[in-house]
Amino acid sequence: MEERAPVSAPRPRPLSTRKLATRALAGTFAATVLLSLMGKKPHVAAGVAFTALALHHVWTRRKAL
Repeated sequence: MEERAPVSAPRPRPLSTRKLATRALAGTFAATVLLSLMGKKPHVAAGVAFTALALHHVWTRRKAL
């Protein structure tokens, strides 16, 4: 019986900067909502991070128009 070479899985393509920024924005939004529903104080820090990412996103998209 002949042996086959091991088949490796295809390498995933790297995320683009825009997709990574969008996922970070969604993640910080989810963290803000979940922490605020739990009544935890860190939701303020998560909200500040979300606001900073949202402002950066809007500024970048505005310049692209």
